[in-house]
Amino acid sequence: MRFGKVYFLILFIYCFHYPHAAVAQQKHLDLQQLMEIALKKNADIQVQRNEKRIAKYQWWQSVSQMLPRADVEAGVIKSSARNGTPDFVAANALFERNAWLSLQQPIFNADNVMNILNNHIEQRKQKLLYSQAMQDVLLQVVEAYFTALQNRDDITVYKKNFDAFKILYDQSKFLYENGVVPELDVKKSRVEYLLQKNMLLKAQKDYLAALNHIKELIGFAIEDSLALADISIKTTHLDSLPAYLKIALKNQPELKAAELEKKRFAYRKRFIRLRHLPSANAGVYYGWDTAEPIRSINKGWQVYLTLRMPLWHWGSIHLDQQIADIRYQQTETLYRRLLKQIKQQVINSYRECKIQLQQMQAMQESEQDATEAVRMAKIGYQEGTVTNLDVINTQKLLTETQVKYYQALYAFYVAKARLYRSMGKLKENFSWLE
Repeated sequence: MRFGKVYFLILFIYCFHYPHAAVAQQKHLDLQQLMEIALKKNADIQVQRNEKRIAKYQWWQSVSQMLPRADVEAGVIKSSARNGTPDFVAANALFERNAWLSLQQPIFNADNVMNILNNHIEQRKQKLLYSQAMQDVLLQVVEAYFTALQNRDDITVYKKNFDAFKILYDQSKFLYENGVVPELDVKKSRVEYLLQKNMLLKAQKDYLAALNHIKELIGFAIEDSLALADISIKTTHLDSLPAYLKIALKNQPELKAAELEKKRFAYRKRFIRLRHLPSANAGVYYGWDTAEPIRSINKGWQVYLTLRMPLWHWGSIHLDQQIADIRYQQTETLYRRLLKQIKQQVINSYRECKIQLQQMQAMQESEQDATEAVRMAKIGYQEGTVTNLDVINTQKLLTETQVKYYQALYAFYVAKARLYRSMGKLKENFSWLE
């Protein structure tokens, strides 16, 4: 009974100081879950989301410059005087108090129109940049995820071969002790056994580094636990290259953003000419003031209409026109260069997918032969017909075949993710893998 009380006390203290220990086994996250978490918690996406909101507010801010504005103003003025007369000509009395309500309506202003158009384009551009940021993060998650899976599979393969070389090493020692093989075979087996151990440790280290990179991308702390679930979809479907190129030219966010930049400076070239026109404003005042000791209370209203016409600005409007022309030419050049880059990215990613598919097929065909060669070499070594070097070479060939197959499989997934990123169609679901 006393032992039971002590046990529960220790358990309570352990769970209190280490709350994670009381939680169930860590949840395995698959690729889709990791991508969804990254879209919510990734710092780069949060920053770009805020930039999109700022662009929206700036557009409303520019629109408000064309809407009616109302202000209330009040004040007190005390003026110096000589012989009861204010020193300043503009002063109406020795002591003035006033308050009024003003309504102002801009009728036309070229700068306000340009600001509205510019901020509207910026708002659309920030939406595209937000989509671009999401796809960039998703691509990073995909690359880190498959890198981690590759390292995990490497650990499995190297562990299997580590055990096989351990058995071969023990077998070499046994045969050497019985005078069947020379001591050189034992040394070679031990060297390969230690090399496999070193490769296993390196794969384990790379796997932990890949997990930490995933944690950074999805907003987890380094000390948080994370386990990866295998991908549920394992298709290797690939459409034709012209189809992918057509989608890329239609949906690529960087290309759309470049088109908006062209439109921005095309509008600017057009509306700079409007600066030669007069700007117009209208307004109305209503209020009261006192001008003691002349009058105690005055009430009244004013209506005004102002026109402002530029006469001489030292050629600044003409210079703005030239700058807009140059900017437009630059955007044209950058657009054409970006178009070539996107086409090349799609072509390179597509070719990489093709290469990895061929590599996977070759490794699948050779794995069976390599497995059979290892089995025959082990039997031959036991019978004394082959040396342990033959066993080592066949086992290394099998290991290389298995590792390269997994490398090709995951490289295909990464290349296809890059292909869809180049097209601007990479999403958190698995539509890009189907």
